[in-house]
Parts: sequence; C-alpha cells; structure tokens
Amino acid sequence: MQEVGKEQKPQIELETELARVRRELAEVKMERDLLKKNRDVLRDRVAVRYGVIEPMRQDYPHRWANAWCFGQRLLRLAQTLALETGNARLEAEILAAHQRARESFRPERLRKHFERHGIHVGVCRIKRLRRKLGLRCRQKRKFKATTNSRHDLPVAPHLLQQDFDVPAPNQP
Repeated sequence: MQEVGKEQKPQIELETELARVRRELAEVKMERDLLKKNRDVLRDRVAVRYGVIEPMRQDYPHRWANAWCFGQRLLRLAQTLALETGNARLEAEILAAHQRARESFRPERLRKHFERHGIHVGVCRIKRLRRKLGLRCRQKRKFKATTNSRHDLPVAPHLLQQDFDVPAPNQP
C-alpha cells in the first residue's frame, strides 16, 4: 500500500506543467493564425511584408515579429551568399568553356553545353557574368579564296596596247 501514488506528481507540479502547456498551445495557435492570415503577403516584396508586420506588433508578442524579421534577413543573406558562391564557380566554368571553345561560343550555345554537363543555368545569367568578366565572342571570318595568280590558264590578250611608260612628268 505504500507504493500507491509514488509515480503521481504533486498537485503543484501538475498545475505548473498544465500552465506551461497552455502557454505553449497559445503561442502555437498565435503562430498558426499569423501564418494563416498572412500567407499571401509572404510572397510579396520585402517592403510589403514589413508593412504588414508593423500593425501586428500590438496584437502579437514583440519577439514573434522580431524573429520573423530576423529570419527573413537571414534567409536573404543566405540566398545572397549562395548566389555569390554559385556565381564564382559559374564564372570559372564560363571562362574555361570560353577558352576551350576558342572564344566562339555565344551564351545560348554555352547554356546547352552546360546542360549537357549537368549545370543548369539561364542565358541571362550567363550574359551577365560574361559581361562582368569582359568576355565576347570572336567572330571568325570564313576564308574566301581570291585571285589565284599562279595558274596555267591562258591570259587574255592585251588588245588596247596601252603603254604607261612616259619619259618625264606631264609628257605624252
């Protein structure tokens, strides 16, 4: 009989745990409502998002709005860093492909070349990076054969018999 109730918590601990769970539930509901109300705004530009957050600061705890703003800033910073890293790697790839192709690949052809090698990138990004690197296609001219002076064909006769040798200037 002495073991009955040993595993049960005292009434005060149960009340404090219940209060903690209620607080957590209220915070989760608040977060859910916040996302439900503003899910369309999250797709808009940053200025619009911050414009929506400002009036909500009175209704929601200050830390929720600050955490959301901080999270957005971190997300933007991470995207910028990923883009910078990707751009550096892509610049090296573009430069190498440009030299391998003897400076003859245009951006559209470079994109196809990259896709064959598993690198998916848009033409506009390639154009921007090529402009940054100062790379331009060198236009190759086709070789066109001109007059061949060393031939065995008969030469046309000199019918006019023009003599351009003169003894002195202004003398016929």
